[in-house]
Amino acid sequence: MMSKNYRYKEKYNNGNLRCVSKTFGGNPNRGIYKQCFCDNIKFINIKKIKADAEYNRQQELIRRNKRRLALLAIQRRRRLQQEKERRERLIRQRQEAEKRRQDNAARMLRARQRAEIIREKEAVHVKEVENREKLRLDE
Repeated sequence: MMSKNYRYKEKYNNGNLRCVSKTFGGNPNRGIYKQCFCDNIKFINIKKIKADAEYNRQQELIRRNKRRLALLAIQRRRRLQQEKERRERLIRQRQEAEKRRQDNAARMLRARQRAEIIREKEAVHVKEVENREKLRLDE
């Protein structure tokens, strides 16, 4: 099995070749040290090299897909966490709104009670004034 960064290019020729990228139609693996081999006795098994290259491509696809799945899992966890936080925030907002409503209802009740007390005091005061007036008139 060749390493995953293994690349090759073939050039069939019956004469002399220079070992430069231009001879092979470009650089098969940029930034990596390369060698040229002349194989006139078919020592290098091209089918094996091609099978290894295909295997390495498939392995790279598997690695990429695993990375993508890991990223998708992270994104999903983030979305679920955000959704949970949003639900909790909505519940808190509803609870706060309910508490405000209850506080307002209690405040209104106390205001009504105070108003009733004031009306009762006024009614008592009016009766006292009427009684005093009666007494004064009776005298």
